[in-house]
Parts: sequence; C-alpha cells; structure tokens
Amino acid sequence: MCKRIPIYREENVLYQREEKSGYWTFIPKFHPETRELIVNRTSKEILNLCNGNNTLEEIEDMMKKKYPDVNEYIIINDVRKTISSFSRLGIIDWEGENPFLYINEEPLRNGYTMRVAQENDHRAIHKFLSELNSIDHERYIFYRSPIALTNEYNEVSLRQKLFAFSEDFFLLLKNGKIHGVISIAMPLLFVETSAIIKNIICPVEFFEESPGG
Repeated sequence: MCKRIPIYREENVLYQREEKSGYWTFIPKFHPETRELIVNRTSKEILNLCNGNNTLEEIEDMMKKKYPDVNEYIIINDVRKTISSFSRLGIIDWEGENPFLYINEEPLRNGYTMRVAQENDHRAIHKFLSELNSIDHERYIFYRSPIALTNEYNEVSLRQKLFAFSEDFFLLLKNGKIHGVISIAMPLLFVETSAIIKNIICPVEFFEESPGG
C-alpha cells in the first residue's frame, strides 16, 4: 500500500481558488454537486505532493519532517484520509490499483461469496436492481434509503458512483450471479464523518441458513 503512487489530476477539477487563511475551494469535475468543497492548508500541501513522483510512504515522511511536533500517527491518518477522500472525488488517480480499495472476494457459506463491486460491474448491478419489481418480495429482504432519488440507480449514475467511489457496493454472489446488494454512500465533504446506508437487498434464505437463524 505505502509503495503506491498517488497522482493529482488537475484536469478533473472544474474550479479551484485560494481563500483566506490558507484554505482552498475546489469543485471536482465528477462531483459538481459538492459545491464549495473547502480544504485547509495541510490538505492542499498533501495534494501538491501527489505529483506522480512520490509514493504514499514518501508523502507521509515529508509531512512528518515538516511537522515534527505533531504525533506521527496523526500525520499518517491525516495523509491517508485526505488522499483517500480526493481519490473518491476523482481528483487523485493512482499508478496501479487504488490501495484504499479492497476487492477480495470473501467466501461465506452455502456457496455464497461477497466482494466489493468494481466499475465494470455497473451493468450487472443495474440489471439486478431493475429486476427488483418482478422478484418475490417474500423471498427478499429489501431496504432503500428514503433519501434515494427515483433515477439514482440508472446505468450511467451507477458507473459514475463506482468510478468516483462515492457509493460502495457490496455484492452477494452465488455461482457468479448477483443475489444481493448492500450499498453505502460515502461522505464526499471533508467535514462529514458519517456514511449512509442506501440499499440492503438480500435473499431471506441467506439468513435462514445462518447459524442460529
């Protein structure tokens, strides 16, 4: 993870401006709805170090040297949180895979597995969600957040969500086919700390087969 190289993609920023007291305002290209994204001087310093030459570990070391009086664990946390957030907004790209994205497929029970969705899963997710109206709701547990918009999960929107990591999708699979989806909308603004569960769709039999179920 620490050897990966983050790259600042200025072309993915629609607008940026330096404010008073060292703060900066950004409007990301892929998330223009996050108007007035304001970051502090330290976050901008971290972003500037993502020039394609420095690994994540080297950026952490540079920030430690610049702020020797700050606990190194606080610095590491700030660097990783900042870079991860910019990655979700599409402002930072990676040489290789995004180290903050966990994609391993975990075996569960009775042939089920679970993994984090990738951008190329958007069609399969859209197909599964589109078929929900015709499924037997007695066989599925279904929850959708009341703040979800009517057309929020069309194919284009799904691809954008997956590309920008603005919503994480956890896929419940059996024989390579989607049988359930849990999605969590991640905070896009640096001042936010909580995520929102947007969808829980799971076959009842999965819980009935669980130990003690």
